[in-house]
Amino acid sequence: MTSHRPRLGLVGAGRVGRALGLVLRNAGYPIGSVVCRKASSARDAVAFIGGGTARTISRLRAIDGDVVIVASPDDAIEDVARRIALLPERFEGRTILHVSGSQSSMALADVKRRGASTGSCHPLQSFPTAELGATRIAGSTFAIEGDRAAVAVATRLARDAGGRPMRLRAGDKPLYHAAAVMASGHVAALLDASLEALQAVGLREEEAREAIMPLVEGTVANIRRTGTRVALTGPFARGDEATIELNRAALMAVNEALARLYEELGVRSRVMARR
Repeated sequence: MTSHRPRLGLVGAGRVGRALGLVLRNAGYPIGSVVCRKASSARDAVAFIGGGTARTISRLRAIDGDVVIVASPDDAIEDVARRIALLPERFEGRTILHVSGSQSSMALADVKRRGASTGSCHPLQSFPTAELGATRIAGSTFAIEGDRAAVAVATRLARDAGGRPMRLRAGDKPLYHAAAVMASGHVAALLDASLEALQAVGLREEEAREAIMPLVEGTVANIRRTGTRVALTGPFARGDEATIELNRAALMAVNEALARLYEELGVRSRVMARR
């Protein structure tokens, strides 16, 4: 069943690495080395994924995998690539991919010089836990770039994981990642500000979250159906300056930073409304 799937090695097995490992193993990919800094982390990852051999980076002598996925933190990828490049093994015919959203395949330059094909394959999804991440990979976009052979491998991995491959240029990764941060991390920050305002009204955090989430989910559903401009509602959409000022003053009384955030987002809302 798995003979037509390349063997996967995994370096770095945090939330993203574990989720991808599990999803791809379920898709028929045999798992080889699972490499972490700590032996306990590697063993836990192997247990979660349901396959592979636990290894530590400090004692690594070889990586078992035709395709190696580097799922280390962004700022550690180049160091990991240097360590891998020092291994006394052949790299020709093998593919090394990292899953960073902000870094391009240039972060893997050391292993490319050893003869490996290199690329990046970033799942555009949030991974609060490995368990939740694994359930959300199907249907997600995978941003892919690298040399031709690596792009072909990454495209196949994305499709086998149930994702949608999207080709990027290496130089576009930082802007792509900034867009992803605004659509995920900044949304969480914005909702946290909204919850702070609701708690100032007297709601407990759980009550505020329960109250606001149907509105958030309805807005997301509207954006999916109509796009952001049509989905824009509220005082900025209708040009209700009196209500805007009333809101701003109320937020200022709670927290000046909330009022500034409201004003900054209002600038964008006004632009959208004019369109």
